[in-house]
Amino acid sequence: MAMELLKRRIKTTTDLREIVSTMKSLSAVSILQYDEAEKSLIQYRKTILKGLQGLLKRNAIQNLPVRMPSLKNKTLFILIGSDNGLVGKFNRDLVEKSNQYITDVGLNEKDVTYILFGKRLLSLLKGRQIHSHFSLLNSVSVINSTAILVIREVDALLQTHGIKNIVLFHNKRGQGLSLPKVEQTLIYPLTPDFFTKLKQTKWATNKIPFFSISPKKLYSSFIQELLIADVSLALANSLSAEYHTRLINMQAAEKNIDENLEEMTLQYQQARQEAITSELIDIITGASLLKKKDKKKN
Repeated sequence: MAMELLKRRIKTTTDLREIVSTMKSLSAVSILQYDEAEKSLIQYRKTILKGLQGLLKRNAIQNLPVRMPSLKNKTLFILIGSDNGLVGKFNRDLVEKSNQYITDVGLNEKDVTYILFGKRLLSLLKGRQIHSHFSLLNSVSVINSTAILVIREVDALLQTHGIKNIVLFHNKRGQGLSLPKVEQTLIYPLTPDFFTKLKQTKWATNKIPFFSISPKKLYSSFIQELLIADVSLALANSLSAEYHTRLINMQAAEKNIDENLEEMTLQYQQARQEAITSELIDIITGASLLKKKDKKKN
């Protein structure tokens, strides 16, 4: 009976290992997809920055309303979490980091509005001013369209709620088997340091770009595209980190399963050997008794 039970447990555990192995493979493939998306988005963001740099070269930005950021103004937090399991403290770390930001800057919680990705964040931020939340679709193809929807929400908030700052919180994949870390970025307004660094960046040619659109309209378009690129990149980073976390957890689960399988297999082999030994002893004992009976008859 014990052998049959062990045999069933070994089969169930082997099936579980196959599932874990499949999930691990799917996570690895997904990470590659999001890494490729990240590379494309980084290049796109660089193109936008070149456009802003072109405006700087024409001395067009200095006449535009570039505002000095005041960190204690009304602020929008964009948190990119996860609705999926097997990701550990993925969501909780985001909330802790955003709470720490409020403390460090000296913000009043009443002055913070939230846009959230992932319903699980709603329960962790109960009682806060949640403007909207989005479900995360695990697909590379919807990253940009989702980011555009978010920026539309952001634009409405800037117009109607007096929001002055936008801070983006998301997980970014760690190196090797290290767990992801939360990154926070002030994505709006652009700081004077941002423009100083951009101005100091080497321009590829001696020619200064020419544009026929009004500098104000062009600047506004570049800022909007930059925000979309920042949110898209954060989404790609977060989804990559999510699958990477799941991959790490699957590797740990696979290791535990292998250890349990090895132990159960050893127990099964021992039980089988004991059963065989017991049968041999019974056969030998029976043979001895038969011999004794034969001797008595003779």
